[in-house]
Amino acid sequence: MNTNRGHTRLGGKDADDCGRLIAVGGLFAERREESLA
Repeated sequence: MNTNRGHTRLGGKDADDCGRLIAVGGLFAERREESLA
């Protein structure tokens, strides 16, 4: 748990959250294209 705390201070968690948001956004975009096709 202590290592995670250190990473959040360096912005590691923010980067992870951004990556997750982008990945989720891409998933939704793909599903939207499939439903439109």
